[in-house]
Amino acid sequence: MISEREFACEFTSFWKTIIPLGDVFVKQLNLCCDRFSPPIASSLSGQEERAVINELSFRLFKGEALGILDETNRINIAKDVIRYISNISSSPSKLSSDDMSVIIAEADNLSKALSSYLQGEDFKSIIFNPVFAGCGRVDICQGDMFYKNKLVEIKAGGRNFRLLDIKQVITYLTLNFSSKQYDIQHVAFVNPRQGLAFEMSVAGLIESCSGRKPVDIFLEIIDFISFDQNSK
Repeated sequence: MISEREFACEFTSFWKTIIPLGDVFVKQLNLCCDRFSPPIASSLSGQEERAVINELSFRLFKGEALGILDETNRINIAKDVIRYISNISSSPSKLSSDDMSVIIAEADNLSKALSSYLQGEDFKSIIFNPVFAGCGRVDICQGDMFYKNKLVEIKAGGRNFRLLDIKQVITYLTLNFSSKQYDIQHVAFVNPRQGLAFEMSVAGLIESCSGRKPVDIFLEIIDFISFDQNSK
């Protein structure tokens, strides 16, 4: 079994066949983003720090939205995130107590930016980390947020949205097509660090990247991931 991210990263030839217009589309996407908040600069440049800040900002927003965030929880959540990032990187964390205050402050800013994107929405209606049942070689996985028929993918890096992000969302949509878990009609790509977002219907996304109908693309992906003999 592989993760949805591994599937999106690998099988290059297959993806080129499935979404031949993907490169052109992602360039257009980055030119058409809507700004919802000013960019947020980072005072920390290490890979570990960035990973912790991005994960922490999402968890802080989730805690705020669920009404369970206070100062004690904030610190405990930060410690949990540091342990989580350290575990998945297979190396002990090198972050100091001095780093902690800077990390929490920057994560708070990203969390507030994400709140700006969702301003006026009912946070209690948000499904955080929606689970998608696995299919074939692709394992069970989680998205970021789902609400009001919209799947929201959050990328908090200091970069434009990439084709990899599109592939990852298409993978979620395919798994959902297979399992029929959520009524997803729209997708959104949101970068709280850049303060930019792009939204589009599922049909518009798939047809813009492939020139074909969503059902045809989903069925072809399901067929591909259901057979182990396919080569990368």
